[in-house]
Amino acid sequence: IISYLSLLPIDDRPRLDRLLAEPDPDKRKRCIEVLGAREDDQLVPFFFKAMSDSVKDVVVVAIHQIGKLPSGFEAMMNLFRSGQLDRMREAIHFFGENHTQSAAKPLMGFLASESPDDLLVDAANALGNICDPTTANAMLNQLHSGKPLLLQVALAEALLRLESPAASLGLLKK
Repeated sequence: IISYLSLLPIDDRPRLDRLLAEPDPDKRKRCIEVLGAREDDQLVPFFFKAMSDSVKDVVVVAIHQIGKLPSGFEAMMNLFRSGQLDRMREAIHFFGENHTQSAAKPLMGFLASESPDDLLVDAANALGNICDPTTANAMLNQLHSGKPLLLQVALAEALLRLESPAASLGLLKK
């Protein structure tokens, strides 16, 4: 399969689609990994399609492969800015899974918005995975601003993962 996928033309959409239609999720994951090793930006649409897979492990592999691509971050930022909730959720998940430091500031800005609570919780969880200590004060401000309980819990957990003195002291404050 490695030889086949290394020779498969990247613009052969029907064959790429057949790979994603493979019934065995382990084989789908392996195909995504092998194609990801090519590190070709032309595969971004393929990986986006793989992110719609019904098996979470396949989605995670696709997210990691996009993260390896030179244009991966910018493609995800475009999804994040799209205003389409499902696409925004995919981008937020991408940022968290890939520990994308450069997404910390946009995610912090997003936390201050009037977006759906579940999406804000996802953003707080992503920030916890990113572990950028410069976000501690902003997360503490959001934590103490009367946000819904689920968001407060996600923010508190994200602050704990920072393992920074400022975050710890801020959590003890209230």
